[in-house]
Amino acid sequence: EGGAGFMELYAGLAASAIGSMPSIGIYYGVYSYGKRVMIPYLQEKYGTLGQSSEKGEENPRVPVLSDTTLKLIAVAFAAGLGNTAASAFRVPYEVVKQKLQTGQYTNTVNAITTMFKADGMRAFFPMGGVY
Repeated sequence: EGGAGFMELYAGLAASAIGSMPSIGIYYGVYSYGKRVMIPYLQEKYGTLGQSSEKGEENPRVPVLSDTTLKLIAVAFAAGLGNTAASAFRVPYEVVKQKLQTGQYTNTVNAITTMFKADGMRAFFPMGGVY
């Protein structure tokens, strides 16, 4: 019965790392772009950046929210967008991994091909519930 002992704790680590990389890249790309675009947009539209009055204007616009609050909103929204985009890459990998961990399939190739033949792409994007 001689298993690998301590090294069994790390079984699948490489596959997990490789499976996670695309979703991490997508998340940070969308998140950083969203922050870069949304912070100045919100601060100009609703904060202090857009309140400069033109000559002759009697009532300059009053900020709706503080720039700090607008930055927080932009960061939270960008994080949500990034996570949503990353899920398109993360969910299929997680579904296959869970099916392998529960012993439904013996290897990754068998899991992917059998799942795809049975349900097409829908097999990798379950619509709720526990499978």
